[in-house]
Amino acid sequence: MGCVSIDTWAENKHSVDIDQVINLLNEWLPNADGLTVSGGEPFDQIEQLKTILESARKHEQIDILLYSGYEYEKLKSDLESFDGLIDALISGPFDISQTQSLNLRGSDNQELVALTKKGEDLVSAINSSKFNDNSSRSIDLMYEGNTAWMAGVPNQSDMTCLIEILEINNVDSVSTMDKRKNKEKRL
Repeated sequence: MGCVSIDTWAENKHSVDIDQVINLLNEWLPNADGLTVSGGEPFDQIEQLKTILESARKHEQIDILLYSGYEYEKLKSDLESFDGLIDALISGPFDISQTQSLNLRGSDNQELVALTKKGEDLVSAINSSKFNDNSSRSIDLMYEGNTAWMAGVPNQSDMTCLIEILEINNVDSVSTMDKRKNKEKRL
């Protein structure tokens, strides 16, 4: 439905050894206060997800926020085996036809649920006025060769604006949302 990260949905495109992921996290997490896990779909690799979160949980100072495109009701039985590994969950598919007024969610149909005491604190912080201030929103851009990668939850109009700015500056660009639209036109 217009996911900004649709490029992460490709199955078997780029496999990474789970030990590499854990080693990188173990280097980074001692200096972090949180870990966010997002798509592709984390629950499509449930055993690997559990292994990564068990390793990450050794870093007691962090909170763990996980995004899933699945509805919370569908995940409830899986979540039982993740007891204490996920502090807060944002669940439900991004739907571009929905409004976007809730913090850290691409569309208002996405549900934010606390799963631990630490998650209750995280949900409270996410819902606080600090996060409601649009001036505090930021998107991180990273570059690799001719490709730019974005991290964060953009406003729904941000991608359109970014593409327009790039086009004005004669930069050839396409968003994954554009790729999805072009694919739909061909079908």
